[in-house]
Amino acid sequence: MSPAPNIGVLATGSCLPGRILAKDEAPDAAGADPDWIVRRNGVLGRRIAEPEQAASDLAAEAVRNALAEAGLSASALGLLILATTTPDEFGPSTACRVRALVGADSALALDVMAARSGWLFAARVARDWLRSGTGERYAAVVGVEVYSRFADPADRAAAVLFADGAVATILGPVPPWTGFAPTRLGTDGTGADDVLIPVGGS
Repeated sequence: MSPAPNIGVLATGSCLPGRILAKDEAPDAAGADPDWIVRRNGVLGRRIAEPEQAASDLAAEAVRNALAEAGLSASALGLLILATTTPDEFGPSTACRVRALVGADSALALDVMAARSGWLFAARVARDWLRSGTGERYAAVVGVEVYSRFADPADRAAAVLFADGAVATILGPVPPWTGFAPTRLGTDGTGADDVLIPVGGS
């Protein structure tokens, strides 16, 4: 039996909406002074999706860009994992929509919902999957959020911080001594209420 291949990032791609909300355009309801925004978190502007742009649209464009950078076609993907907390809808998975949009007809597709750590969890799943010997050679791991649809404009903590965009990475075999090092992930749910967008849940 041949050893499991080393897996690493072969290419990246991104998609940012064209509309930029400048710091001085922060919602008045948030009571946020533009200079306070910059001093507090360094944000000069935020990208905001157009009304007709869904998370899947941004994610698909990011995957296309990453595939082009890797020199691969969508048909080469055996796995597509999408990390988001702002899916198109609660079913089907947004990854399924992205799979169809990019034409990744051979890819298994699933979502991971783990907030800001979502890409890390998704990348770990993809790495282990590609090393498992099931035959898939390449994976796309996507992180996408469209928080402008969910953030409360009256909540200063959210209204001036969260924005929209997508990034995709293509994972695949890399030379020995390169790729992902062993990773150890953990979870602590005790601070779940510290940064919260209470929309769409039970």
